[in-house]
Amino acid sequence: MSTDRDGGDILAILGAAVIGALVGAGAALLLAPKAGSELREDLKVSAQAAAEKIQKAAEQVAEQVKTTTKDLAEKHAAAHGKQETDTAEETAQEA
Repeated sequence: MSTDRDGGDILAILGAAVIGALVGAGAALLLAPKAGSELREDLKVSAQAAAEKIQKAAEQVAEQVKTTTKDLAEKHAAAHGKQETDTAEETAQEA
């Protein structure tokens, strides 16, 4: 799982929310007294809604991964850029 620096396990939270929604919707549909054709239509609608929620959650996670990756790349570049500058200054002082 991916954990952000604030201690929140984003993927676990999103996964639990999606699974909880699917289980709850499935239980409600299966326990409701309906004809087979109505039940199949309700299941279809619920599956489509769940797919949309999963897609939105995946987009949010992807955006957060992009942001985090960009931030880490910038920090890495800044750290290595500073090291190279420090090393160049030390070399110049020795000469």
